Amino acid sequence: MVNATGISREEEIRLLEQLRKTAHEAAEKIASRLGTKKPLLVTTIKPEGTLSLLPTVSNGVHYSHAPYYIRRIRISASDPLCRVCEELGYPVLPEVGQDPENPTTKVVEFPVKAPKGAVKADISAIQQLENYLMFMKHYVDHNCSITVHVRENEWAQVEQWVWDHWDEVVALSFLSYDDNFYELLPYEEISEEEYEKRKSEMRPFNPSLLVKYEYEETDLDIGDSECVNGVCPVR
Repeated sequence: MVNATGISREEEIRLLEQLRKTAHEAAEKIASRLGTKKPLLVTTIKPEGTLSLLPTVSNGVHYSHAPYYIRRIRISASDPLCRVCEELGYPVLPEVGQDPENPTTKVVEFPVKAPKGAVKADISAIQQLENYLMFMKHYVDHNCSITVHVRENEWAQVEQWVWDHWDEVVALSFLSYDDNFYELLPYEEISEEEYEKRKSEMRPFNPSLLVKYEYEETDLDIGDSECVNGVCPVR
């Protein structure tokens, strides 16, 4: 197995082990400075689903959804960022199941072009699981966050793999590869033409527009004196 960088699987394993060793050494030094015990668990891999959008890379150990796709982000309807997106004319839709005229959550759509390399359609469920296991064995102390996309004809293989590696996994999530029966999916594949069309229609984001909405008052229902809504009245 060779990835997009040309590193073999054996070289990748050595790199992961070196990174874990370096992380533990750093954690030990910091703990010593603070006069505390060295942490037992140091390394992990989280999804990075939102932060990874900035450098346009795939999130965590997942592969990019498709060469071109729509990324949908959930956001509070009253959030200043949401209101700026609406002013700029970005595709902003009411959340599924909410009142279309007065939703509390909205969905903003962004067109994304994946970096060169393998995408979800190129990788089997077992390959995803083996990749997870490699990180678990050679890098992760906590858990490696992953959602495995499984094709209809792969479920039996996946079941057997999980059984065979039961003592080596911590937590796994599974999702049908053919997940187009959901509305407003977080990811949806589109053509290059659709990507270019959507990209051309999106005006550059203007942070200065946030000022218009950031200082508007927002009425909060703080409920009764028991702070049941997570906000307590000032006494």
